[in-house]
Amino acid sequence: MPKSLPSGPSLDHETQQQMSLAHHLLGRLDEAASRLPDPAVLVRTTRYQEIRSMLALRGVPMAAEEIAYLGLPGGPRGTSPQDKVVRYVESVEKAIRSVRTTKTTGWALVRVATCFAQLADESAGGGEPPWLFTKDWLANAPGIRHRDRAAQWVAWIDTPSDLLLIGKVAVGAHLLYELEPFTYTPDLAHVYVTLELIRDGALRDQIVATSLHIERNRARFQRIHQSTVETGDYNEWVRFFAEGVVAQCRNQLNLVEQLEQLRHKNMATMRERRRDSFARFVSNLTSFQVITAPLAAERCETSVKYAREMLRHAEELGMVVELGKRKRNKVYEVREVRRLMERFAGMVPAADLAVHERIVP
Repeated sequence: MPKSLPSGPSLDHETQQQMSLAHHLLGRLDEAASRLPDPAVLVRTTRYQEIRSMLALRGVPMAAEEIAYLGLPGGPRGTSPQDKVVRYVESVEKAIRSVRTTKTTGWALVRVATCFAQLADESAGGGEPPWLFTKDWLANAPGIRHRDRAAQWVAWIDTPSDLLLIGKVAVGAHLLYELEPFTYTPDLAHVYVTLELIRDGALRDQIVATSLHIERNRARFQRIHQSTVETGDYNEWVRFFAEGVVAQCRNQLNLVEQLEQLRHKNMATMRERRRDSFARFVSNLTSFQVITAPLAAERCETSVKYAREMLRHAEELGMVVELGKRKRNKVYEVREVRRLMERFAGMVPAADLAVHERIVP
């Protein structure tokens, strides 16, 4: 049997302060994201950035351009989606819906674990893992390395705690790494953080990519994890997680501000203010990195034929750029949005950004 898990480790004043700051910025970010015409632009990018960072931790590179086109119908030639990555993102979306409706983070994560195993090994069973888990299924489930440890960890994260949210999430992630109940434990740790933040109500969707912080501080992460295992002192570990949440929230807050400024700039550039449908199209344009006529028609509740006309006019105004020279199924890049997404996905240091822009404190 695994050793007993901590019920509520003692955390010092410095750690408490860092957790409080993380909570404050999570609230600000959630509110800011809700002001966007469509927060999906932030959610979708974060989801794919998360998988990109997970792959990087395994030494598998993935270009930003691939991220932008993954899952987009009719994407340009040479940027076809990687099916397993798209399926992974879909499994995370289902887990998030599960958390919102059933509040069972632990089992939702087990569900994602089985999806990981099936994505990695097509012979692992295929199909959808069941929503209702039984002991017999858990004993032979793909992705489960240690049944008892998996059950113990699930019971721990689903038990109420006196810890502040960031503290519980950090300790839960540490226990996941230590117990390693799943085949893809490191990847699942990031999914767990997302699910816990949403279950608690700190965020409404996946807009904080915690794996970025670990990817950029890999050696430090490994050192702190080992030290925590040896000493049982969680302070440095919790501060590390809180620091990552703070950095990513500030990054995302600045991205939201830049997207809002771009939206106002586009609206000021628009010449045909009397056309409500085009104004709605321009207002929603910052919700896309790449866009097609069917997507524009769906968003603006208009015909595909008129959506093509709006895209041509937006191209004349320099708001979009056609990719390739297709006669049909044209794809347009919203270049300024792509530029912002690529820029902030790298988490540019505030000192560099401050030269040109006002930075969120």
